[in-house]
Amino acid sequence: MDTSECAEPKQFIIPSASRAIFKSKIDSVKNNSLEEFKFLRRVKGGKSEIFVVAKTDFDRPAIMKLFPKSSLGLTSSLFHNEVKFEIFDHPNIIKQLGSKEDFVMETEKGKYSGSYILMEYAPQGDLAHFIKAHKNLLDDNLIRTFFHQIIDGLEHMHSKGAYHLDIKLHNLLLCDNYQLKIADFDGSYLKGDGGYLTCRGTPNFRAPELIHGNIKDLAAVDIYSVVIVLFALKTGGMFPFIENENFHAILGLESFHENPQYFWKKKCKQLRKPNDFFDDDFKELFQAMTMIDPECRVGIEGIRKFSWFKKETLTQTQISNLIKKNANPLTRLKASTA
Repeated sequence: MDTSECAEPKQFIIPSASRAIFKSKIDSVKNNSLEEFKFLRRVKGGKSEIFVVAKTDFDRPAIMKLFPKSSLGLTSSLFHNEVKFEIFDHPNIIKQLGSKEDFVMETEKGKYSGSYILMEYAPQGDLAHFIKAHKNLLDDNLIRTFFHQIIDGLEHMHSKGAYHLDIKLHNLLLCDNYQLKIADFDGSYLKGDGGYLTCRGTPNFRAPELIHGNIKDLAAVDIYSVVIVLFALKTGGMFPFIENENFHAILGLESFHENPQYFWKKKCKQLRKPNDFFDDDFKELFQAMTMIDPECRVGIEGIRKFSWFKKETLTQTQISNLIKKNANPLTRLKASTA
């Protein structure tokens, strides 16, 4: 891509008007008391407490994200930010099933007050776990299938004026048949809602403009993170670039665009792979998605036109059969006795 043809970028301005508190529209869940749920197990989470829960009128488990009230009696801003993303209804985005704001529950430790969001459960874990467990299965057809699903989900988000801003392996979940779904929107941004852009992303996945707070195109931020995920899938978990120890600069990004041949040769050597491990079609797509200037970075419509993107993918049945076929004997025994 010839960067000299790129237009002069315009600064993206985030509106600062205050936003009214969001109210859930799903009364069937909003009016339920927390005691009606059975807490099955805790899930490792970041900013919120996350549990797998069951309920008598649910046909399968669900995920509950708890947002405790602050000592000042204020409902968590993370709750207010995430709950508005119930607008999504797409096979590659985790669906919110309902929410409840400002409840009080008696626990063994006393009263618990806060809010919660219910969402669909992805029993196969996240993409980081999948890479560790099934690294030997990650050929281009499977990688491309996951990549298609991320792009499809992201395209739906962007069409709604929503931007994730923290795409990473741990925020890409796998459901029963290993269908990929984008999750975790507590730092995401919805255009026109009057909120603030607060997400700083995750080191080694985030675009350079997100690090420096100089955002010109929110969609381009997501595109950069997606290609880091793609590279990790291709390499079994390796990052193409690493942020320095102060997390304010991406090492190797500029030198890659100055001398891509050296970059690819070095990565093949690190991976102990032949020099043709990354084919030319993959390299072309990767370079277009990592352009330093976000105005020059390829968008979703352009991604779909690349040769690598158009090649063979797998059906969900093929993915499930592939994983079952290659499961170790202990895993197969557990599955047969479950």
